[in-house]
Amino acid sequence: MPAESFLYAVPKEWYEKYGVRRYGFHGTSYSYVLGRVASELQRPASSLNLIVCHIGSGASMVCIKGGKFMSLLPFLPPTVGFTPLDGLVMGTRSGDVDAGVFGHLTKAAGLSVGEVDSALNKKSGLYGLCGFSDMRAVQERADGGDADAALAERIFVERVRKYLGAYLVRLRNNVDAIVFTAGVGENSARFRALACEGLEEFGIKIAPGKNLAAKGVARIEDAFSRTKVMVVPTDEEGSIAIQAIDLVGVLPEPAQEVPAALPGRRRRPKHDLLVVGESSHSGWAHVPPPPPSWKGEGGGGRGGG
Repeated sequence: MPAESFLYAVPKEWYEKYGVRRYGFHGTSYSYVLGRVASELQRPASSLNLIVCHIGSGASMVCIKGGKFMSLLPFLPPTVGFTPLDGLVMGTRSGDVDAGVFGHLTKAAGLSVGEVDSALNKKSGLYGLCGFSDMRAVQERADGGDADAALAERIFVERVRKYLGAYLVRLRNNVDAIVFTAGVGENSARFRALACEGLEEFGIKIAPGKNLAAKGVARIEDAFSRTKVMVVPTDEEGSIAIQAIDLVGVLPEPAQEVPAALPGRRRRPKHDLLVVGESSHSGWAHVPPPPPSWKGEGGGGRGGG
């Protein structure tokens, strides 16, 4: 990521001394999905412009710009930042929230910073809005007339569409595919339809029948859609295993065979594994220490964290 994408507009010393910056998460999932899409479309990964939606109990989105990479990996600003709390509404996490909420609640409600942080991570998101953190339960309750569940679903979808619009602008509407992955992204045809509703003017249209029938890797766009819309089950565990094999050099170089379930494998520099791409702009070139570990992220499960 270039500096304008990973830096917050806060005092510079917060970044230099304490590592406060946007890091991004779900990188292993995005690496796998990029390789799988390249394999399915029979195109080099470096030629693809993608918007990838990793939507599970934990959720994030990223746009990937091919051609001339802007970093060691072609990921442009992800929706999550310093911690997984940023960005999209999730099962128990709030996603984007005004930082002023912390100061307000410490004064108005007498809560400690730790209590506010815990509530935003463990008692917010879908759960905070309607009492259910699983999208299947939220949709079932919404269909049964639960107004809070219906509102929670709308807020969840609206946040995804906010970033979808931002990424369409970032890629100048030159998008090869919008890709849905992880628990909700892979399994909820209803969510995918709502996320892409009314985007025909941008060349994006889902075919309802294909969307409902999607299993495994699937193309679900309408025949007249300029942009492909895909469902690609993620495999974070497999991606981590391949990266670990690369890192320790167990396999010869070049590898004799790439497992069919893990297309797009490539060797990376070791420093590419944790922090993706730094700007060479004077004053921002060094890599600060990683953020402190945090507890109680919530989510979890295959493709959902």
